[in-house]
Amino acid sequence: MKVVIILTIFSIPLLVANPIKHDEICLSQLNLNENVMKPLLQQVYHPIDESEDYNAFLKCFWKAIGYMADDGTLYWDDIRLDYEAKFGKSTELMGVITDCKNKRLRGSNPGETAVKNQNCLMEGVVNRRLIG
Repeated sequence: MKVVIILTIFSIPLLVANPIKHDEICLSQLNLNENVMKPLLQQVYHPIDESEDYNAFLKCFWKAIGYMADDGTLYWDDIRLDYEAKFGKSTELMGVITDCKNKRLRGSNPGETAVKNQNCLMEGVVNRRLIG
């Protein structure tokens, strides 16, 4: 029981993280033009070759919110917890997450890996009508 409680305590910051702050931190760290990046951030899907800057941004962002390690390893339990907080816990959402996880999508670098998996997750969420 102690293990479950400890894991829950460490997961709580992911659910209350302020994504706008992480956006701003990553834009600043990578010295990216906010006017160029903000429209990209509002899109649901992103071609892998659309923007190297976006790929770098998403790697930074996913690392900051706890979705990804430096080497591109994905933390699927943390992704699940965050998505459940955003979209509600459901069998449909679990199906989306499981499908994407099982695809083992990888890019040529961690940024591409983040984009491929984000696209998979968002496609599943939209197709299963978990968001409007």
